[in-house]
Amino acid sequence: MNTPGIARLRAHRRLPPFALAVTLALFAPLSLFARPLPKHGIRQPPMGTDAMRRQAVDAPRELIRKVHARLAASNGTLSPATERGLLWWMGSAALNLGDDATLTEAVLRLDSLYHVGHDRLAGAAADYLRAFHRILDGDPSGLSMALRAAGRVQDTDDPRVRAWSGYELCDAYTQAGDAARAQPVCDKALTDARAVGDAWEQADVENDLAWNASALGQHARAITLYRRARARFRSIGATQVAAQVGDNLAHTLILVGQPRQALALSRASLAHEQAAGRESDALLSRANIARAYAALHQPVRAMQVIEAAIRDAEKTSNHGVLPTFYQDDSRFAEAAGKPRHALDSARQAIRWLEIQRRPNLLAAQKILEDRYQARERELRIRDLERENRLKALALKVAQAQAARAANTHRREQLWNAIALVVALALLVISILLYLLLRAQRRHAQALRLLALRDPLTGVDNRRAFMRSVAALLESAERHPGNTHALLLVDLDHFKHVNDLEGHPAGDRVLVQVTREIEQAVEGTGLVSRIGGEEFAVLYRDTGAQAARERAEALCRRIEAMPLPLRAGSAIRTISVSIGVAMLGTGYCTDTESLLRAADRAMYQAKQAGRNRVAMAQAGAPAEED
Repeated sequence: MNTPGIARLRAHRRLPPFALAVTLALFAPLSLFARPLPKHGIRQPPMGTDAMRRQAVDAPRELIRKVHARLAASNGTLSPATERGLLWWMGSAALNLGDDATLTEAVLRLDSLYHVGHDRLAGAAADYLRAFHRILDGDPSGLSMALRAAGRVQDTDDPRVRAWSGYELCDAYTQAGDAARAQPVCDKALTDARAVGDAWEQADVENDLAWNASALGQHARAITLYRRARARFRSIGATQVAAQVGDNLAHTLILVGQPRQALALSRASLAHEQAAGRESDALLSRANIARAYAALHQPVRAMQVIEAAIRDAEKTSNHGVLPTFYQDDSRFAEAAGKPRHALDSARQAIRWLEIQRRPNLLAAQKILEDRYQARERELRIRDLERENRLKALALKVAQAQAARAANTHRREQLWNAIALVVALALLVISILLYLLLRAQRRHAQALRLLALRDPLTGVDNRRAFMRSVAALLESAERHPGNTHALLLVDLDHFKHVNDLEGHPAGDRVLVQVTREIEQAVEGTGLVSRIGGEEFAVLYRDTGAQAARERAEALCRRIEAMPLPLRAGSAIRTISVSIGVAMLGTGYCTDTESLLRAADRAMYQAKQAGRNRVAMAQAGAPAEED
């Protein structure tokens, strides 16, 4: 199946937001295609050459053949960087052609470079290839995979790698249809592309920004950006990519009432794609052609084009495009006066969309996104600390200069006045530097606190909790006779609150529960929020009986807590299930075993009917659930 990937030269191809006025509610936009890997200015890009970048679009089959031949002839003598580049472009060409076997080979060999040679860039490349393949299939885990790839190289000092990875993450957000989140990522990617002087990558990012602007209803800005991207591609001789950007432009032109110009652009793009054998890209050009016919009041012709595209998409397993194609077919059939056909296509659209919805994978994406953003804050803290050290050195230099000026003043009376002025000036500079240094330290401290605090409840987050557990383990090693307790608290049926009352009401309940737990603990323990509705309480120097009594008291307190919900709500009370594990009792000796024991005990409480406490048993936590 033809899917987008990070390493290939590829044009940006998109589908419109999925919506059907009568039968369907609003659905998220389906962004299905990706773009070329950038070349970084006068230096070589992280992987591959400019010639291979062009060939991945113009002649992908020939590129795969050449790469296979070179890999076979090398007998393992290629450098890791050279092999990485060849595999990158081979995977890119395979994605353009829908060659799953070649794509799998490229990904597995990149994984081997990562695991055997510890090449993080190869690992990121493999993850990006997987990410765009999944996004094209409509799999929400694709964005999670892209975030993982970005995290692998997030702390690199190489501006070429930062620009490359930043663009790929921008492209992943754009293809996943998240225009609002894509905008700031793409703005940063455009800045990085300009910094390394890569005109190709600048055009790529402008194409992404244009698509996002169109998705947000900013059609005039989108048309300007598309035309700028096309002109930039033409200036560097990438005529086929310029034609595909023209097909993206065609989609926006249809929206603003210029279907004839859109039809010409999509036909030109289709001719390039069919000549190069990129059938998946050709499907999208055919869809735009059908929409142009519909805008020209030719719904029957539009139905013929889109239904042929649907048949080819099903034949080649391009399932990611089917929800939008069926929605288009339904809309065209309704305009042609065929309500039964319109209803059947609408049902097919809903069926394919439901197949592609995976809430659990979206949750994993959110976790990775939070982790990526937290790492960005940590890197910012590191930069601020580095700046602080430089300012501290500058302060010492200024102080030394002031001391020398004072000595000169005492030795040479002739320069008395001049030395005094110099000393005063340096003193003012020293004070200003000191004030600036103190402000920077306060800002860094605030950022550290933000990285360790849960933004909703204000208590420690999972990162801070893991540090507290590590500190407790060190204490336990120094004082082996003491026991400590971990209470793992999980709200029962909390999903009902979100489903019946809405997520804002659910957030208010989480805040109220946090306050109740803090009041129950009263400074004797440490409270943390380690998951959505999961909390942890650490008690130092506490026995098993005392820990159980405190947990049971907490259960009763939460059950009696008034809920901050609307009047007449069907939800009257909420309860918690608590698992208790003891550190220092012989079977919980490290972080993993302690958390596993508490987690198992908490699920035993759930299985026993909820709203109760379960104690971890010796030996039980050593195995997984």
